Amino acid sequence: MSLIESGRIKSQYKYMKVSILEEVYKLMSRLNLMADFSEFSRFYEFVFFICRENGQKNITVSRAVMAWRLVLAGRFRLLNQWCNFIEKNQRHNISEDTWRQALAFSRCVHENLERYDPEGITLYY
Repeated sequence: MSLIESGRIKSQYKYMKVSILEEVYKLMSRLNLMADFSEFSRFYEFVFFICRENGQKNITVSRAVMAWRLVLAGRFRLLNQWCNFIEKNQRHNISEDTWRQALAFSRCVHENLERYDPEGITLYY
């Protein structure tokens, strides 16, 4: 059962426009994102842009976390820990640079944090 189908998005973040993520979910089911990483990367960047509100450069933490939970499910073993960390520690909205770095982090770090280099990927808060 997906995040959308379970109603988890609606119950956790009532103030967010869920329709955007519902459309992302529908689009994900139509694209072959598991086989082609370059296509997924383009899709991932697209998700950032459609999650922005009223032409803002950044997206809110709650919106970013919801989008990450949807688009990175099954791709990022530390997704729950990542989202919990961001919700607890992030004080500012998520920039495009941070959004991109999260994808890079999800690809290069293993569940046991092997290959994690705190000097290698810098997330800007």
